[in-house]
Formats: sequence, C-alpha cells, structure tokens
Amino acid sequence: MKRSRRNLIRLLAVALVICIASLAYMESGRRRVVWLEAECDAASKSEQWPRLENLAGQWVQHRPDLALPWLYAAEAASQQGDSIRTAYYLYHLPDSDARTPVALFELSHLQFGALNQPIAGAETCERILRLQPQASEAHRRLLFYYAMSRQRGKLIAEARRAIATGCDVPETYVYLIAADWITFTNGYDVNQRWLQSSPENETFLVAQAYHLVRSAALDEEAELVDESGISRPERLMNVLLERFPHNREVLAFQLNMASFRGKVDRVAKLLAQAPPSSTEDSRFWRFKGWMHETRHELEEAEKAYLQ
Repeated sequence: MKRSRRNLIRLLAVALVICIASLAYMESGRRRVVWLEAECDAASKSEQWPRLENLAGQWVQHRPDLALPWLYAAEAASQQGDSIRTAYYLYHLPDSDARTPVALFELSHLQFGALNQPIAGAETCERILRLQPQASEAHRRLLFYYAMSRQRGKLIAEARRAIATGCDVPETYVYLIAADWITFTNGYDVNQRWLQSSPENETFLVAQAYHLVRSAALDEEAELVDESGISRPERLMNVLLERFPHNREVLAFQLNMASFRGKVDRVAKLLAQAPPSSTEDSRFWRFKGWMHETRHELEEAEKAYLQ
C-alpha cells in the first residue's frame, strides 16, 4: 500500500515537473515571438533587409499561421531584388489572415510579370476570389488572361461571375460580347513570352497562332495564296489542326473557313472530330445549323440554331 502511494506521488511529481516545464517553454516562446515582432519592425524601418529576412524566417517557425512574418520576409526578399524568394513567401501566406488577399495581388503581379508564370498567376487570382469574391482587380486580370490566351469558355464564365458579384466594368461586357473573335495586336508577342515558361503548352501555341492569323487578315501580303489557293495564315492553322485535332479554337477557325467557302462535307468532317465540350460552345451549334440548312434539313437546322 505504501509502495503504491509512493509510486503515485512520484508520478504526480513528474507530471508537475512536465507541466511547469511546458508552461515555461510556452512563456519563453511567447516572449520570443514578441521580441521577433519588435525586431522585424525595427529592421524594416532601418532597411536592414538581410537581417529582416532572417528574423522573419525565425518568426515563421513559431507562427506560420500569421501573415505578418511572411510579409516581412517577402518585403526583405523584394528589397534585395529576389523575385523568386518574394513569390515563395507570398505564396505561403495563410488564407485565414485578413492581410492575405491584398498581398496575393503582388504575387499575381510577379507571376504575370517578372517570373513569367501566367498559369500560376491565374491560379493566384482564383485563390484571391475564393477569399474575397468581390476583388475586382482579380476579375480584371483573369478576364485579360483568358482573352489573351483564347480560353473562350473560361472568359465567358469569368465575365458572368464578375457581373454576378457586382465587379463588372465596361470592359467586362466587351470581353463577353467579343468572346468569339476578340483579338489583340500584341497577342502574338504576349503568348510567345508565355511559351518561354511552357514551350509545349497547347493553349498558348494556339492563341499565339490565332492572334497572328487574325492580325494578318489586315495585311494584304499575308493573304497571298500558294498554287493550291491556300493563304499563309490558313496554312498555319492547318498545321495546328494536324497537331491538335480536337482543339476548339482551331476547329472553330477551320469551320468558319469551310462554311464561308460552302464546303458542307468539310464542315461535317470537322464537326465529327469536335470534343464533347463543344456542345457548350454556341459556335459549333451555329456551324451545325448551317450544315443542316445547306442540306435542306430544316428541322435539324432549327434545333441547332435554337440550341
């Protein structure tokens, strides 16, 4: 009985020591965090950027759930001219902190700009909108990105989302109305730059050619045809059709050319190789309607046009 009591006392003593040690450790950690915050503030004001980055890194180890140490680290990296480290710190900002949405705009600016990572930039904008649906600048950046990269479906969906959240501006409606044909004079150059980060990206390859072909339509020399009667822009799109036979933008271009020339069989063949997602694209229903109308299949034509 006495032995059991002594064992119990020993266990209680050990537990008490552990509890006291834990409380002491927690208090030490709290003081350390308070000290780090004060030192980071001082280092930032005195522009001691390497010191600030080091201190902020230590603070992050204690409180990764706070945005402020990540922001101090990003500031230090940015002031030292390191865009990659700056983006790294901004990327790890906690979604739960109210400071995060605003700081993520800087991350998307780096990704679309200096880092040339447009896909990541679009993902960051989507992240911003998950945290703050009425962030109008994120809507604007996504609209431009989807229009420039000829992602028609996403462009329309984003325009409608911006309108639904009250973030619409006049250009929102321009993007929505012109989704089928919008062209940028610098579209080739922008997509060429984006291809440097993703050389085999189908979206950028097609968008690059699309803007080139559409711009070339204003150039008489570009419209010169070879012995087969095919223009230079059309030859480029033919090459892309061979490489990406189910790409909606390439198919839409080819369908437009074929219907303009009255080639019903060509239209039928191209429609047959359209991907399932084309059922959500009004252009393909229009071409289908034209095909049936030309064949005097008026009931089928009407159904397509109504769709």
